[in-house]
Amino acid sequence: MLAGAQELRDIDGMLELLLEQRAVLLEALPKQGATSLEEVIARLAVAEQLIWTDDHLQAQAMIAGSRRDLTALLGERRPPAR
Repeated sequence: MLAGAQELRDIDGMLELLLEQRAVLLEALPKQGATSLEEVIARLAVAEQLIWTDDHLQAQAMIAGSRRDLTALLGERRPPAR
């Protein structure tokens, strides 16, 4: 057996399990409209992770920028802490 072959098989098994878990989680994501800006920001954070930067650089950058913009706008709307 080649050195590292078992380790590579173990990694493949972990990847299969992770991809299955990912599919279940993606299916469970809410599909209806968000009820708050915080939820919109959280959804953008998920979308940001789902988009492969190498494949869709502009889309990933737009999502990341929109998430940051909304986070900043939300911070501006909140009253200062006492």
